[in-house]
Amino acid sequence: MRRLLCSGAALIFLSTAVLSAATQSSIRCSKFPSAYFEIKPQYELRFVPMDAEAFRFAFRRTKKTSYGRYAFFPAKKDRGSQYETSTLMIGASVDDQKFFRLVDNKGEWPVYKEQDGESLHGVPKIVRLTNDAERSLFRLTVETGNRGHNTVAEIESTYVVAVQPNPRIVTSVECVAVEGGGICGMDPRGDALECDWSRSLRDYVCTSTRAYADWVSMTHPAERRFTLIGGKSLPVTKPGTPSFGSLQEFGQRGRTDNTLFGQRVMIDGVGLLSPLDVLPLRGIAVYAATGLHDDMELRVFAFPKDGTP
Repeated sequence: MRRLLCSGAALIFLSTAVLSAATQSSIRCSKFPSAYFEIKPQYELRFVPMDAEAFRFAFRRTKKTSYGRYAFFPAKKDRGSQYETSTLMIGASVDDQKFFRLVDNKGEWPVYKEQDGESLHGVPKIVRLTNDAERSLFRLTVETGNRGHNTVAEIESTYVVAVQPNPRIVTSVECVAVEGGGICGMDPRGDALECDWSRSLRDYVCTSTRAYADWVSMTHPAERRFTLIGGKSLPVTKPGTPSFGSLQEFGQRGRTDNTLFGQRVMIDGVGLLSPLDVLPLRGIAVYAATGLHDDMELRVFAFPKDGTP
C-alpha cells in the first residue's frame, strides 16, 4: 500500500499503544516526538457494488456485525509461508438485498505484503456512531504497519462511513507514529489530535495541538478546534496560539471573532503568522510570515473585513 524509506540510526520498534483509541467513539493520536496525523479528504479506500452470489461466497465464513437494516462483514485473510500477505476484506449489505465491498484506488481488495514491509494488524473494527434513520453513520478502524530500511511506522486509520443511499466514506483520519533514524524521526506535521463524538452535533469535535519554534528555537503549542465531518472551525477553549487548517478558515473565523485579528496564529501549510497592523477604517488585518523550509522570503497576507485572504 505505501512505503517509508529513510536512512539513519538503528531501527527501534514502536508499541501500538501510542495510537490507541480511548473509547469506541473517540479518536486519539497521542502526543509523541515522531507522531503525526493526517485528515484526508481523498480516501484510498471506497465501497463499490458487488454481485450477491459472489458476495455470499467471499464472506461465507465471516462473522457479520448487524445493525438493523445494515450488516458489515470484516475479515483479514492471510496466506504465504516465507512472506505473509494479508488481504483486507470488508463487505456491507443493505436489507440483505444490496451488497458492497471495500476496494483500494485500483478497484481491488487492499493487500499488505510483508515482503514490501507492509502488515495488517488484526481484524478491522466497525461500530455504530448514530442510529438516525436518515443519516446512519459508522466508524471503521484499520490498524496497519509499515517498515522501511531502518524505520517502522504504526498506522491507525479511522473512516467515518455513511450508508444512505449506499455505503461511502465521508471522512478519514490517519494517525501515524514513526520510529527510526534520519528525518523520519522528526516529522513536523503535527503532534496530537483528540476527537470526541458529539451526539447533539452528530459529528466529531476535534482539538489538534501543533508545536512551532520561535526565533530562539523555543517551542510553543498551537491549538485548533473543529468538527471533523462538517469541517467547521470552533473557538479554542485553552490559552495558547490559535491554529487553523487554512487561510480561508482563519479569515472566516475572523469575521465573527474580532479578537483573533491582532494575535499570532498557526496556519497548516503556511506556518506562523504574526500581525503587522490592523487598518480599522478599511477593516483590513495585515499579517506576515517567514518562508517555509529554506525559503527565507517574507510573505505578507491581508484579510479584509469579508474574511477572504
